[in-house]
Amino acid sequence: MWPPKWGCRSMGPLREGVLRNVEVIPDTDFLIIDVQCMRKIHIGVILTGDEILHALFRKLKENIGRPLAEIADLEINF
Repeated sequence: MWPPKWGCRSMGPLREGVLRNVEVIPDTDFLIIDVQCMRKIHIGVILTGDEILHALFRKLKENIGRPLAEIADLEINF
C-alpha cells in the first residue's frame, strides 16, 4: 500500500515532498494523492482494501500540507 505508485515510471519512490490533496476514485479502492516536490506536482495512486480505504482517506486529509516523510510514519486505526 505505501509508498504510492507514481505517474512517472522512471521517477521511482518519492520520499520527499508535501501532500497537497487526496481523493477517492468513486466505486474503487483507489486513492489519488497530489504531492508537491521541488515546485512540481506529482500524482500517486494508492490501492487499498475496502476495510481501510476511508480510514486512510481521513488520515491523509488530516495531514494535507505535511511532508510525506512524516505521513509515512503515521499509524492508521481501522
